[in-house]
Amino acid sequence: MAAPKKKVLVVDDEPDVAELLQQALDADDIEVTTAFDGLSALNELPEIMPDLVVLDVMMPIYDGFEICRRIKANPATEKIKVVLFTAASEEFIVERIVDAGADDYIMKPIDAVGMEAKVRSILGLT
Repeated sequence: MAAPKKKVLVVDDEPDVAELLQQALDADDIEVTTAFDGLSALNELPEIMPDLVVLDVMMPIYDGFEICRRIKANPATEKIKVVLFTAASEEFIVERIVDAGADDYIMKPIDAVGMEAKVRSILGLT
């Protein structure tokens, strides 16, 4: 019997980026769902219960920091792994990512192969 697919929720307010990530990560052993803003992601989270959430830092309504904090503060979702990605390279951004409770981060521009490798490693699929 095959192991159940790992679930990944990709959240980015730029549909092209979300679609690129979905294509890069979608595999026989990974099921990818997308959301285009933080509020939608938080609303979908209880229904999807992903193993991993991949979040853009800069988004309208709720940014990636806030979504990450909410995921990690909720006992029902605190064990979900969270990876933030950003184009900002300033040290204080990395500090905010860590302070938000993220499990990891990726710098833009996104390398699809590197993203897939990182996600597979986090999910224990390597």
